[in-house]
Amino acid sequence: MKKARNMLSPGKVRWAMVLMPFLLALNVFVQRNIWRPYLRFADIRLGYIFVVVILSIPLAYLMYTLRFPTPWPRLAVFLANAPLLLLSAWPLFWAAVLTPGILINGVDPSYERIHEKRMGRYQIAVFRCDHGGMSSFNIAIRQEREVLPGLLRVKDLGGTYGSHDARIIPVDDSRIEVEFAWHKWGSTEVTWGRKAVYALDGGL
Repeated sequence: MKKARNMLSPGKVRWAMVLMPFLLALNVFVQRNIWRPYLRFADIRLGYIFVVVILSIPLAYLMYTLRFPTPWPRLAVFLANAPLLLLSAWPLFWAAVLTPGILINGVDPSYERIHEKRMGRYQIAVFRCDHGGMSSFNIAIRQEREVLPGLLRVKDLGGTYGSHDARIIPVDDSRIEVEFAWHKWGSTEVTWGRKAVYALDGGL
């Protein structure tokens, strides 16, 4: 009797099935957005909370099916969610590990924003990437534009491995020159060397 009371009504099951494609599509978009950035929250804390919640959708749906009264909807939800759960597991794990520290410090140590330069309606940001282990720092250059308060449209322009800083020098309204910095091996002396020119995306 207690188990029967915990089962969902047919109406709630139907709503869960109707909402599922939209929520799973949002999960797919967020996973793609992790690896190929398109949108970012200006507040890194809000961004990580959003990612953890959205990546948890397949797991939440699979747990929700335990309250479905009939087996066929359970099977349909399992078949739709299981592949996404496998794809979500690794980024969800790392997001969950990093989120407490980011909520406290407001900084993502693996992708730290170190400075930026305003160019008209765009902002060019420099990020220092730390992948841990024996790897060196990377520098990533990103073009940003605010599309809504707190929400940025972004595009990765490029970067380099082994660098720890960069200077942004505007060439004109549509191009920037970036000069990268290194530490000499076994020394704290900074060497400014390699330069690269990047074209801005006027349609961003």
